[in-house]
Amino acid sequence: RLQSMKPDPVTGVQPYSGVLDCAKKILTQEGPFAFWRGFSAYYGRCAPHAMIILLSIEQVTQWYRKAFVEGEDTEEQRHESIVTSA
Repeated sequence: RLQSMKPDPVTGVQPYSGVLDCAKKILTQEGPFAFWRGFSAYYGRCAPHAMIILLSIEQVTQWYRKAFVEGEDTEEQRHESIVTSA
């Protein structure tokens, strides 16, 4: 609201004098739920994105481990082979 506010055409006064004034006027004129207006659209956009990222990172990690990590000796296995051969 602060970024898109325009001065009153008659008086030339800005509707808000700052962040706190804006918050106070929204709270008194529109109520506390006005601060969450638009959240459902934001959540509807972000939730599927987060879900896709979380599911795909697990799959990519499995593919990576299968391709590059399996079959290689782990640090513990290398240590055991050094200890037993000495």
